[in-house]
Amino acid sequence: MSLAALNPTWVKKQVQAYRNKMLVGKSICKYEPREFLVSGDTINFGLTPDVRSQSYTAGVNLEIDAVSATSDFLHISRTEAVTFSLDLTQVAQSAVKNLEAVTSKQAAHRLSANVDQVVLESGTSEAEGSLYGGVVTTLSNSTTHKAFADANAELHYQAAGSGRKFAVVDPATASLLSQELAASGNAVADSTLRNGFKGTIDGFDVYVSNNLKSTMDLTVKTNPTAGDTMTVLGQTWYFVANGTAASAGEISIGGSAAATQAIVVDALNGTGTPGASTYIALTTMKRRVYQAASIACGSFVADVAIITGYGRLGGSETFTDGGDGFGVESNSLLFGLYGAIALAMQVTPQMKKDGINAQIADEYKIWQLFGTGVFERNAAQLVVLNNRVAATTI
Repeated sequence: MSLAALNPTWVKKQVQAYRNKMLVGKSICKYEPREFLVSGDTINFGLTPDVRSQSYTAGVNLEIDAVSATSDFLHISRTEAVTFSLDLTQVAQSAVKNLEAVTSKQAAHRLSANVDQVVLESGTSEAEGSLYGGVVTTLSNSTTHKAFADANAELHYQAAGSGRKFAVVDPATASLLSQELAASGNAVADSTLRNGFKGTIDGFDVYVSNNLKSTMDLTVKTNPTAGDTMTVLGQTWYFVANGTAASAGEISIGGSAAATQAIVVDALNGTGTPGASTYIALTTMKRRVYQAASIACGSFVADVAIITGYGRLGGSETFTDGGDGFGVESNSLLFGLYGAIALAMQVTPQMKKDGINAQIADEYKIWQLFGTGVFERNAAQLVVLNNRVAATTI
Protein backbone atom coordinates (compact mmCIF):
# COMPACT_ATOMS: atom_id res chain seq x y z
CA MET A 1 0.00 0.00 0.00
CA SER A 2 1.29 3.47 -0.88
CA LEU A 3 0.25 7.02 -0.01
CA ALA A 4 2.43 8.52 -2.76
CA ALA A 5 -0.61 9.91 -4.57
CA LEU A 6 -1.18 12.27 -1.66
CA ASN A 7 2.33 13.73 -1.81
CA PRO A 8 2.45 17.28 -3.25
CA THR A 9 4.82 18.30 -6.05
CA TRP A 10 6.84 21.44 -5.39
CA VAL A 11 7.91 23.51 -8.39
CA LYS A 12 11.16 25.47 -8.32
CA LYS A 13 10.54 29.10 -9.27
CA GLN A 14 13.25 29.10 -11.91
CA VAL A 15 14.12 26.86 -14.82
CA GLN A 16 17.27 24.75 -15.01
CA ALA A 17 20.29 26.59 -16.36
CA TYR A 18 21.16 26.07 -20.02
CA ARG A 19 24.28 24.08 -20.87
CA ASN A 20 26.14 26.65 -22.91
CA LYS A 21 29.48 26.38 -24.66
CA MET A 22 32.14 28.99 -24.02
CA LEU A 23 32.61 31.50 -26.84
CA VAL A 24 35.93 32.54 -28.37
CA GLY A 25 35.22 33.90 -31.86
CA LYS A 26 34.87 37.58 -31.04
CA SER A 27 38.03 37.48 -28.93
CA ILE A 28 40.28 36.60 -31.87
CA CYS A 29 38.64 38.65 -34.64
CA LYS A 30 39.23 42.12 -36.00
CA TYR A 31 36.03 44.12 -35.72
CA GLU A 32 35.28 46.40 -38.62
CA PRO A 33 34.41 49.95 -37.41
CA ARG A 34 30.67 50.43 -37.14
CA GLU A 35 30.81 53.77 -38.93
CA PHE A 36 31.49 51.86 -42.14
CA LEU A 37 28.40 49.72 -41.61
CA VAL A 38 25.66 52.35 -41.53
CA SER A 39 24.54 51.37 -45.02
CA GLY A 40 25.50 48.91 -47.72
CA ASP A 41 26.34 45.25 -47.51
CA THR A 42 30.02 45.07 -48.50
CA ILE A 43 33.36 46.21 -47.09
CA ASN A 44 36.11 46.72 -49.69
CA PHE A 45 39.60 46.32 -48.22
CA GLY A 46 41.79 47.01 -51.25
CA LEU A 47 45.27 45.60 -51.72
CA THR A 48 48.27 46.34 -53.89
CA PRO A 49 50.96 43.88 -55.05
CA ASP A 50 54.35 43.84 -53.41
CA VAL A 51 57.04 46.01 -54.99
CA ARG A 52 59.67 44.54 -57.32
CA SER A 53 63.15 43.80 -55.98
CA GLN A 54 65.92 43.68 -58.63
CA SER A 55 69.65 43.90 -59.21
CA TYR A 56 71.05 47.00 -60.89
CA THR A 57 73.69 47.06 -63.61
CA ALA A 58 75.30 50.37 -64.47
CA GLY A 59 73.87 51.79 -67.68
CA VAL A 60 70.91 49.38 -67.75
CA ASN A 61 67.44 50.70 -67.04
CA LEU A 62 65.60 49.39 -64.02
CA GLU A 63 62.15 47.89 -64.46
CA ILE A 64 59.58 50.43 -63.23
CA ASP A 65 56.12 49.11 -62.32
CA ALA A 66 53.00 51.20 -61.98
CA VAL A 67 51.16 50.67 -58.71
CA SER A 68 47.89 48.84 -59.24
CA ALA A 69 45.16 47.88 -56.83
CA THR A 70 42.52 45.20 -56.61
CA SER A 71 39.50 44.88 -54.39
CA ASP A 72 39.05 42.38 -51.61
CA PHE A 73 35.51 42.19 -50.27
CA LEU A 74 33.85 41.18 -47.04
CA HIS A 75 30.14 40.62 -47.59
CA ILE A 76 27.71 41.26 -44.75
CA SER A 77 25.08 38.80 -45.80
CA ARG A 78 24.35 36.45 -42.93
CA THR A 79 21.08 37.01 -41.08
CA GLU A 80 20.15 34.63 -38.31
CA ALA A 81 17.20 34.57 -35.96
CA VAL A 82 15.97 32.75 -32.86
CA THR A 83 12.22 32.62 -32.29
CA PHE A 84 9.83 31.59 -29.55
CA SER A 85 6.36 32.45 -28.26
CA LEU A 86 4.78 32.70 -24.81
CA ASP A 87 1.10 32.36 -23.97
CA LEU A 88 0.39 35.06 -21.39
CA THR A 89 -2.33 33.06 -19.62
CA GLN A 90 0.07 30.19 -19.08
CA VAL A 91 2.83 32.52 -17.92
CA ALA A 92 0.43 34.09 -15.39
CA GLN A 93 -0.28 30.69 -13.85
CA SER A 94 3.30 29.45 -13.96
CA ALA A 95 5.48 29.38 -10.86
CA VAL A 96 8.33 30.63 -13.06
CA LYS A 97 7.81 34.34 -13.71
CA ASN A 98 11.02 35.24 -15.56
CA LEU A 99 10.56 33.07 -18.67
CA GLU A 100 10.77 36.04 -21.05
CA ALA A 101 14.06 37.27 -19.59
CA VAL A 102 15.63 33.81 -19.32
CA THR A 103 14.62 32.72 -22.82
CA SER A 104 15.63 36.04 -24.41
CA LYS A 105 19.07 35.85 -22.79
CA GLN A 106 19.51 32.30 -24.07
CA ALA A 107 18.44 33.40 -27.55
CA ALA A 108 21.16 36.07 -27.56
CA HIS A 109 23.72 33.50 -26.44
CA ARG A 110 22.62 31.10 -29.16
CA LEU A 111 23.15 33.80 -31.80
CA SER A 112 26.61 34.52 -30.40
CA ALA A 113 27.43 30.81 -30.56
CA ASN A 114 26.41 30.83 -34.22
CA VAL A 115 28.88 33.67 -34.82
CA ASP A 116 31.55 31.53 -33.12
CA GLN A 117 30.86 28.63 -35.47
CA VAL A 118 30.98 30.81 -38.58
CA VAL A 119 34.11 32.68 -37.48
CA LEU A 120 36.08 29.51 -36.71
CA GLU A 121 34.97 27.75 -39.89
CA SER A 122 35.93 30.81 -41.92
CA GLY A 123 39.39 30.83 -40.36
CA THR A 124 40.04 27.13 -40.88
CA SER A 125 38.70 27.04 -44.44
CA GLU A 126 40.55 30.16 -45.64
CA ALA A 127 43.88 29.70 -43.84
CA GLU A 128 46.90 29.69 -46.13
CA GLY A 129 48.92 27.22 -44.09
CA SER A 130 48.24 23.57 -43.29
CA LEU A 131 50.48 21.48 -41.05
CA TYR A 132 51.75 18.03 -42.03
CA GLY A 133 50.51 18.26 -45.60
CA GLY A 134 46.89 18.53 -44.53
CA VAL A 135 46.79 14.85 -43.51
CA VAL A 136 44.60 14.07 -40.51
CA THR A 137 46.99 13.80 -37.56
CA THR A 138 46.46 11.81 -34.38
CA LEU A 139 47.90 13.94 -31.60
CA SER A 140 49.03 12.38 -28.33
CA ASN A 141 50.26 13.55 -24.96
CA SER A 142 53.79 13.49 -26.38
CA THR A 143 53.24 15.29 -29.71
CA THR A 144 50.71 18.05 -29.03
CA HIS A 145 53.27 20.59 -27.80
CA LYS A 146 55.33 19.98 -30.96
CA ALA A 147 52.31 20.96 -33.06
CA PHE A 148 52.40 24.42 -31.47
CA ALA A 149 56.09 24.78 -32.31
CA ASP A 150 55.41 23.63 -35.89
CA ALA A 151 52.55 26.11 -36.24
CA ASN A 152 54.89 28.85 -35.07
CA ALA A 153 57.42 27.85 -37.71
CA GLU A 154 54.78 27.73 -40.45
CA LEU A 155 53.60 31.25 -39.60
CA HIS A 156 57.19 32.44 -39.93
CA TYR A 157 57.56 30.68 -43.30
CA GLN A 158 54.39 32.42 -44.46
CA ALA A 159 55.77 35.82 -43.38
CA ALA A 160 52.70 36.26 -41.21
CA GLY A 161 54.28 39.22 -39.47
CA SER A 162 54.44 40.16 -35.83
CA GLY A 163 51.68 40.43 -33.28
CA ARG A 164 49.89 38.47 -30.60
CA LYS A 165 49.04 34.92 -31.55
CA PHE A 166 46.14 32.65 -30.68
CA ALA A 167 45.34 28.96 -30.97
CA VAL A 168 41.86 27.44 -30.86
CA VAL A 169 41.76 23.76 -29.92
CA ASP A 170 39.09 21.27 -28.95
CA PRO A 171 38.79 20.04 -25.32
CA ALA A 172 40.52 16.70 -26.01
CA THR A 173 43.57 18.45 -27.49
CA ALA A 174 43.68 20.84 -24.53
CA SER A 175 43.72 17.82 -22.23
CA LEU A 176 46.59 16.19 -24.16
CA LEU A 177 48.56 19.43 -24.07
CA SER A 178 48.09 19.77 -20.31
CA GLN A 179 49.21 16.16 -19.77
CA GLU A 180 52.33 16.63 -21.91
CA LEU A 181 53.40 19.86 -20.29
CA ALA A 182 52.71 18.55 -16.79
CA ALA A 183 54.79 15.43 -17.51
CA SER A 184 57.71 17.61 -18.60
CA GLY A 185 57.44 19.82 -15.52
CA ASN A 186 56.08 22.77 -17.51
CA ALA A 187 52.74 23.30 -15.81
CA VAL A 188 50.04 25.16 -17.72
CA ALA A 189 49.04 28.38 -16.04
CA ASP A 190 45.93 27.80 -13.97
CA SER A 191 44.05 30.65 -15.66
CA THR A 192 40.45 31.36 -14.90
CA LEU A 193 38.43 30.45 -17.98
CA ARG A 194 37.58 33.65 -19.78
CA ASN A 195 35.67 33.10 -23.02
CA GLY A 196 37.40 29.74 -23.21
CA PHE A 197 40.91 31.18 -22.53
CA LYS A 198 43.15 28.48 -21.08
CA GLY A 199 46.64 29.98 -20.88
CA THR A 200 49.64 30.84 -23.09
CA ILE A 201 51.80 28.17 -24.75
CA ASP A 202 54.81 28.93 -26.99
CA GLY A 203 53.53 32.46 -27.52
CA PHE A 204 49.99 31.32 -28.43
CA ASP A 205 47.03 32.37 -26.30
CA VAL A 206 45.19 29.05 -26.16
CA TYR A 207 41.40 29.00 -26.38
CA VAL A 208 39.34 25.86 -25.90
CA SER A 209 36.20 25.62 -28.01
CA ASN A 210 33.40 23.18 -28.75
CA ASN A 211 32.55 25.20 -31.87
CA LEU A 212 35.24 23.83 -34.18
CA LYS A 213 33.60 22.02 -37.10
CA SER A 214 33.89 18.23 -37.04
CA THR A 215 33.42 15.73 -39.87
CA MET A 216 33.00 11.96 -39.97
CA ASP A 217 31.87 9.34 -42.47
CA LEU A 218 29.04 6.86 -41.96
CA THR A 219 29.08 3.67 -44.04
CA VAL A 220 25.90 1.58 -44.43
CA LYS A 221 26.45 -1.04 -47.15
CA THR A 222 24.27 -3.73 -45.59
CA ASN A 223 20.73 -3.17 -44.37
CA PRO A 224 20.84 -2.98 -40.55
CA THR A 225 19.27 -5.63 -38.37
CA ALA A 226 16.56 -4.94 -35.80
CA GLY A 227 18.37 -4.16 -32.55
CA ASP A 228 21.31 -2.41 -34.24
CA THR A 229 22.07 1.07 -32.93
CA MET A 230 24.08 4.14 -33.83
CA THR A 231 24.94 7.13 -31.66
CA VAL A 232 25.67 10.70 -32.80
CA LEU A 233 26.26 13.58 -30.38
CA GLY A 234 25.09 11.54 -27.41
CA GLN A 235 21.78 10.54 -29.02
CA THR A 236 21.31 6.82 -29.63
CA TRP A 237 19.16 5.78 -32.59
CA TYR A 238 17.54 2.33 -32.53
CA PHE A 239 16.84 0.33 -35.70
CA VAL A 240 13.55 -1.57 -35.55
CA ALA A 241 11.65 -3.83 -37.93
CA ASN A 242 10.07 -2.21 -40.96
CA GLY A 243 6.96 -0.22 -40.11
CA THR A 244 7.29 -0.60 -36.33
CA ALA A 245 9.01 2.63 -35.26
CA ALA A 246 7.08 3.92 -32.25
CA SER A 247 9.34 5.68 -29.74
CA ALA A 248 11.51 8.80 -30.10
CA GLY A 249 14.81 7.91 -31.76
CA GLU A 250 13.64 4.72 -33.48
CA ILE A 251 14.45 4.19 -37.17
CA SER A 252 12.34 1.84 -39.26
CA ILE A 253 14.50 -0.45 -41.40
CA GLY A 254 13.67 0.06 -45.07
CA GLY A 255 13.18 -2.62 -47.69
CA SER A 256 16.79 -2.22 -48.85
CA ALA A 257 20.02 -0.65 -47.65
CA ALA A 258 19.38 2.32 -49.96
CA ALA A 259 15.92 2.85 -48.49
CA THR A 260 17.30 2.75 -44.95
CA GLN A 261 20.07 5.14 -45.92
CA ALA A 262 17.49 7.74 -46.97
CA ILE A 263 15.64 7.32 -43.67
CA VAL A 264 18.89 7.73 -41.71
CA VAL A 265 19.61 11.02 -43.49
CA ASP A 266 16.12 12.33 -42.66
CA ALA A 267 16.36 11.17 -39.05
CA LEU A 268 19.68 12.91 -38.41
CA ASN A 269 18.62 16.08 -40.22
CA GLY A 270 15.11 16.16 -38.77
CA THR A 271 13.63 16.26 -42.27
CA GLY A 272 11.14 14.13 -44.16
CA THR A 273 7.95 12.86 -42.55
CA PRO A 274 8.40 11.08 -39.20
CA GLY A 275 6.21 8.04 -38.66
CA ALA A 276 6.11 4.30 -38.10
CA SER A 277 7.51 3.54 -41.55
CA THR A 278 10.39 6.07 -41.36
CA TYR A 279 11.59 7.31 -37.97
CA ILE A 280 10.19 8.80 -34.80
CA ALA A 281 11.33 12.37 -34.17
CA LEU A 282 13.55 13.23 -31.25
CA THR A 283 12.11 15.08 -28.28
CA THR A 284 12.25 18.86 -28.65
CA MET A 285 15.09 19.15 -26.12
CA LYS A 286 17.24 16.56 -27.89
CA ARG A 287 16.56 18.03 -31.34
CA ARG A 288 17.67 21.43 -30.00
CA VAL A 289 21.02 19.84 -29.11
CA TYR A 290 21.41 18.76 -32.75
CA GLN A 291 20.33 22.17 -34.00
CA ALA A 292 22.75 24.00 -31.70
CA ALA A 293 25.59 21.88 -33.07
CA SER A 294 24.32 22.35 -36.67
CA ILE A 295 24.30 18.58 -37.25
CA ALA A 296 23.97 17.83 -40.97
CA CYS A 297 24.07 14.49 -42.77
CA GLY A 298 24.68 14.49 -46.51
CA SER A 299 23.14 12.01 -48.91
CA PHE A 300 24.79 8.60 -49.22
CA VAL A 301 27.13 8.25 -52.19
CA ALA A 302 28.54 4.77 -52.78
CA ASP A 303 27.08 3.76 -49.39
CA VAL A 304 28.91 6.54 -47.52
CA ALA A 305 27.42 9.71 -46.01
CA ILE A 306 29.36 12.63 -44.54
CA ILE A 307 28.12 13.97 -41.20
CA THR A 308 29.22 17.41 -40.01
CA GLY A 309 28.59 19.45 -36.89
CA TYR A 310 30.29 21.67 -34.35
CA GLY A 311 31.95 20.03 -31.36
CA ARG A 312 32.66 16.32 -30.91
CA LEU A 313 30.17 14.18 -32.83
CA GLY A 314 31.19 10.99 -31.02
CA GLY A 315 29.93 8.48 -33.57
CA SER A 316 29.55 4.88 -32.38
CA GLU A 317 27.42 1.90 -33.45
CA THR A 318 26.50 -1.74 -32.93
CA PHE A 319 25.81 -2.69 -36.55
CA THR A 320 25.62 -6.42 -37.20
CA ASP A 321 27.75 -6.05 -40.33
CA GLY A 322 31.28 -5.32 -39.14
CA GLY A 323 32.05 -3.49 -42.40
CA ASP A 324 29.53 -0.77 -41.59
CA GLY A 325 30.03 2.07 -39.15
CA PHE A 326 31.70 5.42 -38.59
CA GLY A 327 35.03 6.47 -39.96
CA VAL A 328 37.62 8.77 -38.40
CA GLU A 329 36.18 11.94 -36.92
CA SER A 330 38.33 15.00 -37.54
CA ASN A 331 38.32 18.74 -37.01
CA SER A 332 40.70 21.58 -37.80
CA LEU A 333 42.66 23.26 -35.02
CA LEU A 334 43.35 26.91 -35.78
CA PHE A 335 46.55 28.90 -35.16
CA GLY A 336 47.09 32.51 -36.14
CA LEU A 337 47.47 36.19 -35.38
CA TYR A 338 44.75 38.16 -33.67
CA GLY A 339 42.74 40.10 -36.23
CA ALA A 340 43.48 37.76 -39.14
CA ILE A 341 39.75 37.00 -39.31
CA ALA A 342 37.44 39.94 -39.93
CA LEU A 343 34.04 40.20 -38.27
CA ALA A 344 31.54 42.91 -39.16
CA MET A 345 28.44 43.08 -36.99
CA GLN A 346 26.08 45.41 -38.84
CA VAL A 347 23.19 44.59 -36.49
CA THR A 348 23.95 43.16 -33.06
CA PRO A 349 21.19 40.96 -31.60
CA GLN A 350 17.89 42.85 -31.66
CA MET A 351 14.54 41.68 -30.33
CA LYS A 352 11.20 42.14 -32.11
CA LYS A 353 8.16 41.38 -29.95
CA ASP A 354 4.67 41.17 -31.41
CA GLY A 355 1.28 40.00 -30.26
CA ILE A 356 -0.16 36.96 -32.01
CA ASN A 357 -3.45 37.68 -33.75
CA ALA A 358 -6.51 36.17 -32.03
CA GLN A 359 -4.32 34.80 -29.22
CA ILE A 360 -3.39 36.08 -25.78
CA ALA A 361 0.25 35.49 -26.53
CA ASP A 362 3.42 37.19 -27.70
CA GLU A 363 5.97 36.00 -30.22
CA TYR A 364 9.63 36.95 -30.05
CA LYS A 365 12.15 37.21 -32.87
CA ILE A 366 15.78 37.89 -31.88
CA TRP A 367 17.99 38.47 -34.92
CA GLN A 368 21.39 39.69 -36.06
CA LEU A 369 23.13 40.67 -39.31
CA PHE A 370 26.84 40.11 -39.78
CA GLY A 371 29.62 39.06 -42.10
CA THR A 372 32.91 37.32 -41.46
CA GLY A 373 35.82 36.23 -43.60
CA VAL A 374 39.55 36.43 -44.19
CA PHE A 375 40.97 39.13 -46.43
CA GLU A 376 43.48 37.82 -48.97
CA ARG A 377 46.64 39.04 -47.32
CA ASN A 378 45.50 37.95 -43.87
CA ALA A 379 45.23 34.31 -44.99
CA ALA A 380 49.00 34.01 -44.47
CA GLN A 381 48.41 34.78 -40.79
CA LEU A 382 46.47 31.54 -40.28
CA VAL A 383 47.50 27.88 -40.08
CA VAL A 384 45.31 24.80 -39.55
CA LEU A 385 46.03 21.32 -38.29
CA ASN A 386 43.63 18.57 -39.37
CA ASN A 387 43.15 16.68 -36.16
CA ARG A 388 41.67 13.30 -35.31
CA VAL A 389 38.98 13.80 -32.66
CA ALA A 390 38.78 11.36 -29.75
CA ALA A 391 35.58 9.33 -30.37
CA THR A 392 35.11 8.22 -26.78
CA THR A 393 34.84 10.01 -23.48
CA ILE A 394 38.25 10.83 -22.02
